Parts: sequence; structure tokens; C-alpha cells
Amino acid sequence: MKDNPWPHNTYDDFLSTERFNEIQQLAKQEIVYLDMFGFYSRSGHYFRFVKDDIIPEINLSLLDPYKNIRNYDKPLKKLIHWSIHPENFSYPPHIDNDSRIFTAVLYIEPKENIGTILCKNNSDHSLDHGQPTLESEYEVEVGWQPNRLFTHCSINGKTWHRYSSSLQRTTLNVFFVDEDKILPDRIDKNFLINIEGTNGSSV
Repeated sequence: MKDNPWPHNTYDDFLSTERFNEIQQLAKQEIVYLDMFGFYSRSGHYFRFVKDDIIPEINLSLLDPYKNIRNYDKPLKKLIHWSIHPENFSYPPHIDNDSRIFTAVLYIEPKENIGTILCKNNSDHSLDHGQPTLESEYEVEVGWQPNRLFTHCSINGKTWHRYSSSLQRTTLNVFFVDEDKILPDRIDKNFLINIEGTNGSSV
């Protein structure tokens, strides 16, 4: 567990070479969709939720390191989406919305890029990706490396982070979510996946 500027974990070579190649092939299909639809979201990037658990390797065991810093007894669901950012893209500091108890980001393409920037920021908690009211004291980058998994739990409203891209950047983002906290204007509920073999009560 790394603690600077707040608790998070990274796992290099998270998937086997064979499995990562499979994920890379799926990512190439997302590029086909990107060519069809473009960078269509409000923030200017591409994302697409999936209904099937295409990466069961991201499971509740990854929550174990966070048990001492956050207890959560309700069943959780899994939410997965692809994310592609154009070159020279920047998304401002934010905290994942309250329904997303745990976040995992798998870096996929290209070989070199900018990773996730973690912010030491004392702003009050902000709902649904709102921006901080204070300047960050400092920032720490979780560097980019294909097949690196970055994970964190939203803790005490202080897990401010942002991301940028020097080249087009593809990630697979996975969340363990509290279904009851999903905001009514979000489509997340249409893509929730049951976490097989568990009751989802490990946070």
C-alpha cells in the first residue's frame, strides 16, 4: 500500500501476457467505435460501459488492503467502462462519485503516456466529479505503463485526482459500487454486474 498523498495501490504486469493481449484486442475494437462516434462526451473523451464481466481478474480480493481504512458492509456491484482520451487532453481534479466505493484503472495503450495524477488537496468533499475549491499542495503521478493496474478507495472525501494524455490514451476502468447511491441522472444502473461468489461486503 502506498500512502502518498493518500492510500492507493499499483500492480505491474497485472494480467498474464496472454490475457493482456486479449484485452488489447478488445481495446482495438473500441478504437473502431471511436472512429464511428468520435469523442462525444461532455468532457470531450470517449467512454463505453459494458454489460459483461470482461475482466474477472479485478475482483473483491483487491479490496483487502483497504479493510483497515474503510469498512463497508453492503453488497456491491461491479461497473466497467472503456475510456479513451484524445492527445493533449486534460481532465480536472475530482473525486469519484459517492456510489463508486472502489476504483481500478488498467492502463492499456500506448506504450508511453501520462498516468493518473494524485492530488494532496484539503478541499471539502465534492459530489459527482465536482472540482476542488482549493489549490493542491502537491501532486504525485502514478506513472503510465501498459498492464499496470491502479486502485484506490474513495476515503474521507480527500482522494482528489486528475488525468492527462500526451497521446491518445486507452484505459479499462472498473468500479465496485453501492447501487443505492447511484444518482438518478446516471445510466450506471443499466450496466451493473453481479460479483459472482461473494456477497460484496469486503470493503
